[in-house]
Amino acid sequence: MPMKYVFVLFILLSVLAPLSMANAQNKVVVIPMFEETTIYVGVAKTGNNYCTQPVAGNHWALQNCVSVAADISGQDGAFTAGAQAQPRFVDNANGTVLDKLTGLIWLKDAACANDIANWPTALLLVVELNSAGTMNSNSCGDLSNKGVHQADWRLPNIKELQSLLNYGDHGAPYISDLAGNGHYLDTPVFSNLVIDSAYWSSTTYGVGVSSITNDDFYDNALRVNFGNGVVDGTGKSTGVEFGVGENVWAVRGPE
Repeated sequence: MPMKYVFVLFILLSVLAPLSMANAQNKVVVIPMFEETTIYVGVAKTGNNYCTQPVAGNHWALQNCVSVAADISGQDGAFTAGAQAQPRFVDNANGTVLDKLTGLIWLKDAACANDIANWPTALLLVVELNSAGTMNSNSCGDLSNKGVHQADWRLPNIKELQSLLNYGDHGAPYISDLAGNGHYLDTPVFSNLVIDSAYWSSTTYGVGVSSITNDDFYDNALRVNFGNGVVDGTGKSTGVEFGVGENVWAVRGPE
């Protein structure tokens, strides 16, 4: 503790010491030593930095946000609101990648299982990763726990998966490069990232369910396609099954 705080505390105690025991029993003295600080992380930027405007044929075309009509000026690209981290990703050189925006740690190998699988199998693959460092008997390369694998990996929830998407390209969404300002194909962040099919999330999606009861069925889970940015739900299926379903990726943290 700095000397100035010690001195102030000594003076306060010297003043308060003469209080009688009777008075002291009925008083609570609060001495604030430090200011409270609230830190807000904030919602991430989408990466979208362009606007659109109606053109002939009932279409919308790209338009500089400064020139867009006033009645449609409140577009994402005009504000570019949200938190941003550059560099976005850090390759930890131990089989994992840190996302500096969310604090999440991702497996560098985005397709360690080397196969698609149904949802219950995806959950089992993460159990295997935690116990053996493998998925579908394939080494996932995680050496981040002092040379061995971690044991707290999990299937990411839908918001964690979707947080990887950048909507800054004029085409489909994508995952950023290490710097956070380009396409992942230009500067690889993750290895074996699949963009022609989706990835499972751990989030259940109830189709046609109006309330939670024991009689309802929750047969679907949400998924993210990194090739086109689509987020939707699909059937979980049952049992252990490879060759059908979605890709499996693991995350841990945030740290």
